[in-house]
Amino acid sequence: LQISRLELIKNDGSYYDWSTTTATTNPPLNQTNGEIPSNMLDHSLIKIWLEYKHALEFYFDVGESNTFSVDDISSWQWWTANDTASYPGRNPKSFKLQFSIDGTNYITVDEVTNYSAPA
Repeated sequence: LQISRLELIKNDGSYYDWSTTTATTNPPLNQTNGEIPSNMLDHSLIKIWLEYKHALEFYFDVGESNTFSVDDISSWQWWTANDTASYPGRNPKSFKLQFSIDGTNYITVDEVTNYSAPA
């Protein structure tokens, strides 16, 4: 799995400002060459997250001081890395975007199946 950027877009059209203290994890974490999950949150397409074990889940914990309401988010976007045409298997085929207040109970706000990333 390879992703370079993940954005939540607020109702006013601006990006949600990911806190530098946002905890990012995906069990089991198998990062390579500094290509870690937090690279997705830097509003840049330069740094990427590459997961060789094809993570099934990853989590972002914004912390209590950076919470937001799902009602404040109008949409979301994500970008694959720069080699989609060469390595299409690194792109997710199906995925869900879910939110939770307590880390146990989640609501699904978007779900995609049979996704084909543009090359």
